[in-house]
Amino acid sequence: MDDNCKKSTNPKDALASLKAPFGSIPRAVLDWLGVAMLEGVCKHGSMNYRIHGVRASVYYDALNRHSGDWWEGQDIDYDSPAKLHNILKAIATLVVLYDGILQGVVTDDRPPPSKNFRAELNAAAAQTIASYAHLTPRHYTRDDTVVFQNNKDEK
Repeated sequence: MDDNCKKSTNPKDALASLKAPFGSIPRAVLDWLGVAMLEGVCKHGSMNYRIHGVRASVYYDALNRHSGDWWEGQDIDYDSPAKLHNILKAIATLVVLYDGILQGVVTDDRPPPSKNFRAELNAAAAQTIASYAHLTPRHYTRDDTVVFQNNKDEK
């Protein structure tokens, strides 16, 4: 551990600095996570997943819905009574899934493992980028204004 993380005058620092670092968790995120988890408590009951279990595919699907909606520009989960952020709902999904893993109550219905394709995939991406390195296309973001015209009405 970095000597800057502990005080030389306090012997407790030597031991305490080796324990779980709760101070590294942003408090606002943790507090909002409590509200997101409250939605599940109100709908399904507190800690229901520890009793009834967690099916991996259900939480994988929910994670992809929340993160996909956010990626496509829908910040708010409109199914949420409190209109919580989709990233927050994705975090809550992962919390339940990981707690299920820790508690040993996950039904692991993932498909059989895939062959390791990441190196081949990354090589193909690098080759594609290198092939077009001489071009400078504009990369649009949500800050760009797009005007749609109805060409059917024009003659």
